[in-house]
Amino acid sequence: MKKKISLTGLIVLLLGILVACGDNPTTIPATATALNTTATFTVKPVSTTSAIATSSTAIPSLPTLTPLAIAATVGITPSQLPPTITPVAVSTEVSSATAKAIRQTKWLEVINSDPLLEGPTGTDRPESTPEKPFIRVKGADFVGTPELSGIVYVDMDGDGIEEAAIPLNSGGTAGNLGFLVYHQANPQPRLVAWEGGYKLFLLLEQGKLVVGNALYAGWEGNCCPSGTSYTTYTLKGDKLSVVAERNEGNAWTQPDAVSHFYGLLNGRLFEDAYKLLSDSYQKANPYKSWVAGYANTRKIEVEASEEPGVANTTRIKLTATDATSSGGEITRQFTGTWKATWDTTLKTWQLGDPSIKELTSTPQIHPVFQPILANLKSRTQIAILLPTVIPDIETSQIYATLSSANATSYQIEIGFSADCNGATVCRVGSVLAETVKPNSPPNKGSSVALANGTSGYFVDFACGASCSDSTLTWNQANVRYTVTMKAAKIETLVKMANSAISGGKL
Repeated sequence: MKKKISLTGLIVLLLGILVACGDNPTTIPATATALNTTATFTVKPVSTTSAIATSSTAIPSLPTLTPLAIAATVGITPSQLPPTITPVAVSTEVSSATAKAIRQTKWLEVINSDPLLEGPTGTDRPESTPEKPFIRVKGADFVGTPELSGIVYVDMDGDGIEEAAIPLNSGGTAGNLGFLVYHQANPQPRLVAWEGGYKLFLLLEQGKLVVGNALYAGWEGNCCPSGTSYTTYTLKGDKLSVVAERNEGNAWTQPDAVSHFYGLLNGRLFEDAYKLLSDSYQKANPYKSWVAGYANTRKIEVEASEEPGVANTTRIKLTATDATSSGGEITRQFTGTWKATWDTTLKTWQLGDPSIKELTSTPQIHPVFQPILANLKSRTQIAILLPTVIPDIETSQIYATLSSANATSYQIEIGFSADCNGATVCRVGSVLAETVKPNSPPNKGSSVALANGTSGYFVDFACGASCSDSTLTWNQANVRYTVTMKAAKIETLVKMANSAISGGKL
């Protein structure tokens, strides 16, 4: 009997016969009649009983036949085998157009229709319009207007298709307060993730999204954060995943850090100031001995600026006023530099390697004494101190006359005319100096604190037919100095005396 069977059926039949016959192709009693998708075969029944009975020798071992071998046996080419026999590789490459399709998005339409976004709440929020939406993610604590010109397109989940990261701008000094991440989808991109920040900005680094944020140590103005943090994100599913973090200092804020340090010292907040010093400086200067150096400090004023051409270096001009053991004060000036390094753990500037020295001031005098200075220097051997300030009197109205001078003393008269010579009618005051001798009388008057820890003695004026001079006397380096002025208040003479002391020796 003849039957028509399909090609697939034929192969199944042949495999079945092989199994039944011990994989011996000689037992296949079939003859192929055509190489078509269907073929006619004559199948003759085989008596297994007679085969076993008449066999007197062992059946030799034959090779196992594969489907391709079977096909060759019956005259079928490999191309005629069912598709399940030969797997076909499928390409997963994404076309450039598909990868960048999100760039063609009409973002205002997407944002205005996004069910996850809502408009502003509260009276202090700006108005939101379709052309300039002011929005937030429902439940999130940051708001802003999408900065469509600042979108960063980047494949964040590794599927070969770009996502879009969109910053949200506050419209004020806070800058960007967050960002949104959209994933390409149909019929429009889908909001999948978001994150807040402050003065935030987006970068593309080595094919990944990097988000920068302002870092504050607590002493800066809002304008000038001392550092910046950088966080690298990818997407895992619909969630942001942090893959890297770093932070660095903003070099232009180093002078502000130095000014803050001295501000803490001026406020006697020594522990806080010490925390701004580098580890190496602290090891070399333990807190107890370091803070002892400021025990007598009364006031510190500083000017800090970048040192031109020298990285991480701040130049300072420092004025420090300290108390003296005698109850007075001394004011000194310093100049120098600090080095600043950024501590990535504390996220703040650390100061170290100071190079600071005291300034020696150039002696100064009031212009009224300039015409007599050369003559005075030639006639005396004691240190000359002259005021740089004569309060309450115009310089152009007064004159100085060298009344007397020798190796151990000098006396200068100040009057309203060049030939006054101390006459009561034109007299203003005088400046005197003399060497202190063993038999010199002690200073008299009320004690008063002068510059650089000096103690002075004030004697008030007295009036009769006319008023006498008020006087202020002090000793310095074994010389007694006196300034006088007719009917002057103590404050006036203190200014004169302090200016002479601070002006330096001539």
